[in-house]
Amino acid sequence: TLLCRRGTVPVNWKHELHSSVTAPRIVVSDAPYEGVDDYYEGVHERYGGRPMVIVNLLRCDTESGETTLSETFQQSLREARQRLEARKGKVQELTMCNFDWHRLKKELGMDTSIKGLWERLRPHLEQSGLTEGMWGPGGLEVERRQATVLRYNCADSLDRTNLCIFMVTQQVLLEQCR
Repeated sequence: TLLCRRGTVPVNWKHELHSSVTAPRIVVSDAPYEGVDDYYEGVHERYGGRPMVIVNLLRCDTESGETTLSETFQQSLREARQRLEARKGKVQELTMCNFDWHRLKKELGMDTSIKGLWERLRPHLEQSGLTEGMWGPGGLEVERRQATVLRYNCADSLDRTNLCIFMVTQQVLLEQCR
């Protein structure tokens, strides 16, 4: 199996709707990092202390309004690491992989973007491995556990996240069949 987690950006932010015609505006809170350490600590404990690779699919262009949210998200990892180290005395392994899906698809096309996504994530997936096991007389016998949790996100955790998880899991399946 391949363990993936999905979600929106775990910092304090919101959408503000100013008109029914324009896209909502992203507004980052005055205290965006409040609770980020608790969030990452909870995920860390839930998945057995595994390191986490965060796949950030937010746009990084000035027109979209997601750039500030992306920068805040990246800073949130640094904040979480510092807070957890101060509180727990250990550094949690959090790695971010930025991939501006919309920009790359627009500039390079779908096929090249898919290839670029796979090239970017392949080293993380190879390092992580998969959970492997077999059903035996006593139930599931796990032979190997996935070493890393991959977390995919965009602003709304919908289209980009779904598409990228699908593409990555499809590629993983193809690799398993080789």
